[in-house]
Order: sequence, then C-alpha cells, then structure tokens
Amino acid sequence: MAAIQCKICGGFIELTGGQTLTECRYCGNQVTLPQVTDENHAAAFNRGNHFRRIGEFDKALAVYERIIQEDEGNAEAHWCSALCRFGIEYVKDPTTGEYLPTCHRASYDSFLEDVDYLAALVHADDAARAHYQRDAE
Repeated sequence: MAAIQCKICGGFIELTGGQTLTECRYCGNQVTLPQVTDENHAAAFNRGNHFRRIGEFDKALAVYERIIQEDEGNAEAHWCSALCRFGIEYVKDPTTGEYLPTCHRASYDSFLEDVDYLAALVHADDAARAHYQRDAE
C-alpha cells in the first residue's frame, strides 16, 4: 500500500483504493488524494508536495507537469500545478493552529480561471470537486 504526504502538513497518509478525500490524522484537515498507480507515482507526488511546501514552486510544478504528461486525467496533479503557479503554501497560524493558504506569488490572473484548476474540476469526482471549489474560493 502506498503512502502519500499530506499537501498541507507533510504527514503521511496511507492510500486505500479509490479514495479521493480524507482527513489527515496529523493536521486534521480534509485533503484530496491523488490516484496513484504504483510506488514511483506516489514518490513523484511526495516529491512535488515537498518542493511546494518548502517554497520551491517551479521545481514542484515540473514534477506535477511530468505526472500530467503520463496521466492527463489526474485531477490532483492539475490542482497541485495550480497551487504552484500561484505560489500557494499552507502555513500554520501560531495563534489558532489552523493551516491557512498563503500566496507567495502576485498575479493579475484569477485562480478560478487557471487552466489546471479548471482541469482538476473536470477530472475530479464529486467529493474532490466540491473540495477544490471550496479551497479555490
């Protein structure tokens, strides 16, 4: 069974077949999950999430773009690509302990019109799509 790192806190989440949404037991946030085909695929997502969490958005984007080249229908890779393009990292608020999306790149473009965000919506199941829409707003 593959394990994927939480895109918010970095904690490991065990993947079970077909699951697209779960609660991270480390940070308590609802997170969408990628559909991975093998350990190499899971490692690629973990690499991308690691780079994005440490602010290496261009490196992370390159990883997600390779995943999309292999699987155009991977909603999570599209979502994470959009996060990278806008420089979004989840930062823990020291007062509340809540993880807040923090944008590190200024843009005149709307996240809601980003090509990868829209592709994520097209390829996601209903639960993941609703979660993406809530987070994007």
